[in-house]
Amino acid sequence: MIKTDFKNIFKLSKNQLDNIDEDLHSFLYEWKNNSTFISTYTSGSTGNPKKIKIEKKHMIASGNATINYFNLKKENSFLICLPIKTIGGKMMLVRSILCEGTIFLTKPKRNPFFDLKEKINFCALTPMQLEYSLRENSNINLIDKLIIGGGSISNLLISKTQQLKTKCYHTFGMTETISHIAIKTLNNNDNNDDFICLDHVDISTNKKGNLIVKSKTLGIRSITSNDIVKITGNKSFKWIGRSDNIINSGGVKISPETLENTLSMTLDLNTFFTTSISDSKLGEKLILISNSKNNTSLILEAIKLIKNPILKPKSIYIVNDFEYTNSNKINRKLNKIKALKQKPVYQKQHD
Repeated sequence: MIKTDFKNIFKLSKNQLDNIDEDLHSFLYEWKNNSTFISTYTSGSTGNPKKIKIEKKHMIASGNATINYFNLKKENSFLICLPIKTIGGKMMLVRSILCEGTIFLTKPKRNPFFDLKEKINFCALTPMQLEYSLRENSNINLIDKLIIGGGSISNLLISKTQQLKTKCYHTFGMTETISHIAIKTLNNNDNNDDFICLDHVDISTNKKGNLIVKSKTLGIRSITSNDIVKITGNKSFKWIGRSDNIINSGGVKISPETLENTLSMTLDLNTFFTTSISDSKLGEKLILISNSKNNTSLILEAIKLIKNPILKPKSIYIVNDFEYTNSNKINRKLNKIKALKQKPVYQKQHD
């Protein structure tokens, strides 16, 4: 771990920065040069991943919006532990620089708090990092405000945050929106499942329920996401799932993410997912794929939480280890290919 600040971070050697994250040096150089934009890659929220340019003035506007929302102050401390190639990692650096803050750099790892000794005002994690940090009884309570983004958070994991002194927030956003545009309080929020948009963001949906985002502040005329949402207010919405994951089984449209949220009362979201295979009777048959951290009995107990029989997975596959994306999300495509090379551990016959 390296402790530095908003000025001296630019004086660190390439070797020092590479030891933390091989993308750190190039991003800091790009941020300081005379170009008005930086280049990055999308995560796939609005289609296939592609290289895009983001104007620095819009990154500054996004950074200031977060600083104002969380009431961050000049000289606050920031722990940077997300991969810098992601928009989340880039924007944590931008926020720390805008705040003229103290900066702690650590390798993007599952438990970034292991070596932490000092209090931190602001930090961002992925759900997987939060899971491992809580499991290993780390120094997470040294963090004042913690944002978790980049994926769904299980109900089981949310319940664990209730005991923390740290104020925890779930964020929603994508590369194209320059990090998060909506926030949900996790601990002590009276079970409110709505994301609340930042002031500069306007939202709507198309006929299919896809989220549409607009923001003059961020230079976004209109972005249509693959995320399916339910608008609950002028600035609020519930996240339903991804349109590219929707399953049509026997004429019933099923959102895997909604199912997985129910199952996450028992199962860790990082250890399983639901998908489908072709079926002569149903068109698409709902299946569940798990890694070896779950056994068949535990999975079947979790499935009992689903009351509608149409929504119950008809087959269960277990693989030894999961493949994950660069942003620590389950790689559904690769893991499905791996699972279907073997026989299911459970199979329900058609009713």
